[in-house]
Amino acid sequence: MEAKHTKGEWKQKGNHVWSINPLPTEVKGKALIAICDNSMLNAEANAKLIAAAPELLEALIELYDSLPDGYESISLPKVRNAIKKATE
Repeated sequence: MEAKHTKGEWKQKGNHVWSINPLPTEVKGKALIAICDNSMLNAEANAKLIAAAPELLEALIELYDSLPDGYESISLPKVRNAIKKATE
């Protein structure tokens, strides 16, 4: 499972999400990842969640990979599906 998203740390400022390690589409040393609709009351909260996504995915993959063989849990299908959704 390898993530295909923009690598590097993502930062949130207001309703914008930026990558600190930008791709060639950089603007003033940063790459814009997302702009959350300001007309929504929760635009800043959505931007915070998006900015945390790479760290959340990395932690989830590390946790999943550390499980012993044969381990089963009622939430394991959700974990597999979330990782698949984010990496495919």
